[in-house]
Amino acid sequence: MNKLTITLLTLLTLSSCRISKFELKGDKFSYREMVNNEWTQFTDWQPIDIKVKFKKAPFNILKGKIIFYDKTKLSLKIIQENEESKTEKGERIISYNCVDNDGAKCYLIIIDKGESVNAIVYYTNLNLCYNLLEIK
Repeated sequence: MNKLTITLLTLLTLSSCRISKFELKGDKFSYREMVNNEWTQFTDWQPIDIKVKFKKAPFNILKGKIIFYDKTKLSLKIIQENEESKTEKGERIISYNCVDNDGAKCYLIIIDKGESVNAIVYYTNLNLCYNLLEIK
């Protein structure tokens, strides 16, 4: 191979290895709680205006993080990425095992609905659901 081809392949490889960063906007929020060993229904959507950042290193999932800049910052460190699946409607579902900024274990599910994304954070006794939009 000539030097130009090797240089181009190297640059393409390096450019694909960058940390992916996505900035989103949360416009709605809902939650449910565990009460007397039973889950309540999710609350009606409540309007919010928060920023959400998602950072992921392509070959080192342990450097991945999603941060919800609400009244108190919720930072989830990705411990494990799980197998991707699809809903009956064809929406992508991506899930992660995480640890939050207080050290609590949680499970994050991201449902890609096309125009928006639902991010649901599952704790043992509380589920938080954010509707996220791309910042334009």
